[in-house]
Amino acid sequence: MCMRWTVVFLTAVLVLSFAACTAPESVSSSADIPELAVSVPDPAPDPTAPDGSTTVPPNPEAGDGENEKADLTMPTITDEQAAVWFADAVFVGNSRVQGLVWYTGVEADLIAERGLNVITALHDDATTLENGEKGSVLDALAQKTYGKVYVKFGMNELNWMAEDVFIQYYGQIVDGIREVQPQATVLIQSILPITRERSEASAAAGGMQTQERVNQLNGALRAMCLDKGVRFLDAEQAVMDPDGYLYAEYAAKDGYHLNAAGCEKWLDYLKQAVNPYEMEGE
Repeated sequence: MCMRWTVVFLTAVLVLSFAACTAPESVSSSADIPELAVSVPDPAPDPTAPDGSTTVPPNPEAGDGENEKADLTMPTITDEQAAVWFADAVFVGNSRVQGLVWYTGVEADLIAERGLNVITALHDDATTLENGEKGSVLDALAQKTYGKVYVKFGMNELNWMAEDVFIQYYGQIVDGIREVQPQATVLIQSILPITRERSEASAAAGGMQTQERVNQLNGALRAMCLDKGVRFLDAEQAVMDPDGYLYAEYAAKDGYHLNAAGCEKWLDYLKQAVNPYEMEGE
């Protein structure tokens, strides 16, 4: 009897010892469990999603680093390429446009007169034609074939012309250019800024030759270009200070014409606005 109970007791001890050896260890805290690092790949970019940036289109043959965002202050084409690009171009507009061509020496045709505006540009005595007679800007454009027509009006209209009238006549000029130069690319340039001093002086005198007015007409001009499907160039960005006025160092004494340095910056912007891949066949 005693022997049997001894056997039972020893058997129980062995079973309990075996259970203790095979039981899993208890987890004292969550900190003892190492985290598994799971790498989640970034979603693939949507090539159709606009990002609002201004870049030069990627060159599929470019090496590393060549497809970075364009520097908006520097031309994207060389001087040699610019000479080819502007060879079949004509600049149309007022005295500011005259200054651009005269100061920079850009080799392009010029149809511009001091004091010209969107109404007088359509008059029969707006400019002098190659035969010595007078004609409208459109008559002058019809004298030869161009590949690009750069247009800039707006400074002489600031102080008196209603916005809707400005857009109405500007639109007539665009339509007329398309009739006489159907093969040409029409590029409408923004009205360039004026200096803070000039703007504030005009406002104090009750005038409308202010930067606020420039911004107003530029907004209407952008909308017109969108409606007509022509290209709008923010040329103002070339010479505009952080407060939205014409840099004093780029201004002539009157505060709204550009000096030679300002015209060079303006031309640099126009070069930057050229897409190098548009030059195929030039």
